[in-house]
Amino acid sequence: MCEHLRVSRQSICQHCNSVIDNNSLKYAYRLTQNIYIKYTNYQIKTQLLEQQFINKNLILLFLDLDNTILVAKQPDSSQFTYENAKQLFKTSNSINDYYKSLSAQKEFYLQIDGQELNIAIRPGLFKFLYMVKQQVKIIISTLSVYNYAVQIADIIDPNREIIIDIIAREHHGMKKMVENGARGSKILRKRSIIFDDQSLPWCNKLFSAAFLKSIPYRSFNSQCFIPLQSHIEFSCIQLSSFQEQIFQDQLFSLVNIITFIRQNIQQLHSTELFFKQYRQSIFKNCTFYVPINKDKYFIQYNGEYILSASYNDRPDLLIHSIILHGGRVTATLSNKEITHLVYTQNLIEFLREKYGIKQQQQVYFQDKSLLFNGIDTVNSYNFCAVDIDYIFKSCYLFAKQDEAFSYSQFLSFNPVQKKSSDETLFNTTSG
Repeated sequence: MCEHLRVSRQSICQHCNSVIDNNSLKYAYRLTQNIYIKYTNYQIKTQLLEQQFINKNLILLFLDLDNTILVAKQPDSSQFTYENAKQLFKTSNSINDYYKSLSAQKEFYLQIDGQELNIAIRPGLFKFLYMVKQQVKIIISTLSVYNYAVQIADIIDPNREIIIDIIAREHHGMKKMVENGARGSKILRKRSIIFDDQSLPWCNKLFSAAFLKSIPYRSFNSQCFIPLQSHIEFSCIQLSSFQEQIFQDQLFSLVNIITFIRQNIQQLHSTELFFKQYRQSIFKNCTFYVPINKDKYFIQYNGEYILSASYNDRPDLLIHSIILHGGRVTATLSNKEITHLVYTQNLIEFLREKYGIKQQQQVYFQDKSLLFNGIDTVNSYNFCAVDIDYIFKSCYLFAKQDEAFSYSQFLSFNPVQKKSSDETLFNTTSG
């Protein structure tokens, strides 16, 4: 009797040509490489994969597509097609040459089930893939359709040397994505990292994972830096426009994270625990004064320190992120423990109107030493004024940033009138 181990996308067993019902496909099979594979057969391959990960000390990277490593939009003048990419790979001498040539293409033209799209690839992606190709195996995890993910995989990894699986919309939701992708294996789960611009799809009361939030590529969302147990809408934070360099820098920081984990895998209980512990060290010993309108916010305190703050029943993402990354927050300027003062756009407007202060244009402060590198980046420093971008760059790059640039920008405002008092100057809302 046929066990129907491999079934085509048309629901037909490849051995006996029997038609498999949709309910069986949904619960007894996994879609992989355009073929449904029965879980019993899938588990046999899992054992081989576990051994490969141990022998080669590999990391399993769940990689999101849209707004993480690419952005899709309506087609315009792009002439570089999916077929061009396949031909380019055939004529390239090496994968490195192929990636260099692809990097010169700003956009790619695709046709997905009759829909035309232009795909813009995140800066630094191909260099990232080349740097980690001996260190990771990738599972593409996306809420987009499977055929779309397959074409992207064909472009970024034509030989399938890195990408070992694709989990897409057809896999019936993302709540069990790591469990499915890691194939129920504790070994693979221990070595897994999720890189996604959204934490919301990973929310689950019974779910936890090593999650690194990607800087949203050409989009904005105000979700938490970790998956929460339930869906929570955060108050919107408008960041300054991050320059292209930071998208590359975060990928290079991820390279450092992967390298560090591989070097210390025997000492780490899991990637998830490492992320949690290191995340809490980023703002260690830092106390932030955040100007906040106490009349409009619902605030929970522990003495002079804010435990949480919400506006219109939405938690404040800035305050939540500081605390999540090991810092403390106070709304009392007289607190002697303050190490950082957060100046907001509202505060800048207040300064401009009251004191005639002229704001200089900000540029991205680039320093490769400020990427994650596995060492304690916390130093002793004096009181510094920093902006909101400083906070979120530290969170995204997994390393406390240098305060000097943000502080110098603040000092460059040059007030032309005498300040009345510090309390008056900084008692403005961040909402």
